[in-house]
Amino acid sequence: TYFMTVDGTAGTSGQYSVRSYADTILNGTGMRDLKGLLRAMLNYGSYTQLYAGYRTDALAAEGLYTDETDPVLNMEGPDLTDFAYTYKLNSKTDGLTIGKASLLLGTDLSLRLYYEPGEGKTDKSYSIVLADRSGLEPVLGYDDTIGMYYADIEHITPTQIGDMFKLDFYAEDGQAADTPAASVTFGPLSYCKGVLESNSSSDELVNLCRALYVYWQTAI
Repeated sequence: TYFMTVDGTAGTSGQYSVRSYADTILNGTGMRDLKGLLRAMLNYGSYTQLYAGYRTDALAAEGLYTDETDPVLNMEGPDLTDFAYTYKLNSKTDGLTIGKASLLLGTDLSLRLYYEPGEGKTDKSYSIVLADRSGLEPVLGYDDTIGMYYADIEHITPTQIGDMFKLDFYAEDGQAADTPAASVTFGPLSYCKGVLESNSSSDELVNLCRALYVYWQTAI
């Protein structure tokens, strides 16, 4: 909602949204590539809403596609073999346990990796480094719901959806200073790979992952 205030008096208010902004471009001339990106973004937004059960009566991409033209509903796969999650344990004595990875959907996209320190250790016993990403650091915390520590990789952009990120866990003792106790390489599409290969994934989650893939493909 927006309105102008002049000398303390509010004028007539109006409504403006991401969709209304997108529509000004989609209904205009030219900008073919940007229009394709906006459609993919809005469609990803719709499938996020359907997965979360949020305002499903007002989907972000409402009216842009039919069941016959929606790329998410008319695709197979995709093949995500190249995005396999990999885990390398360099220390057999540390006791560090690496848990599952998940996607966090909010105002932007984040990756979360759960872990459990070795016996007698805490999260302070490790330095967790996001390798080959100068200036970026994982955000660390503890999830009371499942009782595990986590490392988040935040603010993943549309063009980075297909990136693979490497987290190195360096223990304070028991390993050479330049050798991590464990390394994990994964990305948003690693999570989606697991979703698409699982027989127990809901249709809403499968479609969400396909929409994310289409969004990435359009962005690059």
